[in-house]
Amino acid sequence: MNRVAYGCLLGLGGWLIAGVALAWYLRRMGTAPDATLGAAVVLGLFLWAGFGLLYSALRGLREWWAVRAALAGGEPADGAGAVLVGTLQSTAASLQAPFDGEDCVAYAYKVQLDSGSGRQRTITTCFEGVGLAPCTIATAVGYFRLLTVAELDPGTTSSTNLQRAQVERYVRATTFKPKAQSADELLRRWDDADGNYRSDIAAVAPEQVDWARCTYSQQVVRPDSPVCVIGFFSAAQRAFVVPPAWAVATRVLGGRPDAIALAIAATARSRLVWGGVLIGAVLAATWAIARNF
Repeated sequence: MNRVAYGCLLGLGGWLIAGVALAWYLRRMGTAPDATLGAAVVLGLFLWAGFGLLYSALRGLREWWAVRAALAGGEPADGAGAVLVGTLQSTAASLQAPFDGEDCVAYAYKVQLDSGSGRQRTITTCFEGVGLAPCTIATAVGYFRLLTVAELDPGTTSSTNLQRAQVERYVRATTFKPKAQSADELLRRWDDADGNYRSDIAAVAPEQVDWARCTYSQQVVRPDSPVCVIGFFSAAQRAFVVPPAWAVATRVLGGRPDAIALAIAATARSRLVWGGVLIGAVLAATWAIARNF
């Protein structure tokens, strides 16, 4: 089962289970069928979202603990949620970042068009791409490979002071695959298992873009820069590998590991609070409906 199918099944299945549970409770309390159905559909969605936040919070706390263990010199555990802290080192020729040409081991970029205003405002991704060179993660406990195309954390790997002229120059000099192939490209990216990858996707031709209304973003990981890598780890291969459909994608966060650990913990606490608030609000609403119908 691929990631798309698994994600749809998980989302719709969880919503259905939450809705059925609420509908059962409301009918048991004597709520009218028409009120029961509407409440179950709407509140079931929010209930499942609340559980999703709680699950994400618990996963974040597990990652925080794994980062602390890695800082203490522990080797990563086999499977999902493994963590390595060290530096990312290229084992072949480095890449060049698309928009500013600096040497890097991995990059991701987007060019987006902001058009319309108010309710008619739309943001369209015109050009996007990713690149990864063969590399290893050098740590205090040895060298490990990155054999999957990881997601680069925007908060810790983003480039600054990008210039429009540089972006236009790259776009006009690059051969892009059409937007119609983006779904296939995404599947290839998810399944890539050799740690050497590049893709460039365009939704429009460069000459059709109103560059004055475009925004640009670029994430890069420079050679020998400090990173924290979180993902699905194979102890047998001593590498982060392509995760199964149920596991989240491998992520690369740049910067000091202790600062990364604090940020992960803060995000986990926030999601824990909001998940509890959302679930509490759904239960309160359900109780109110049961009393008044």
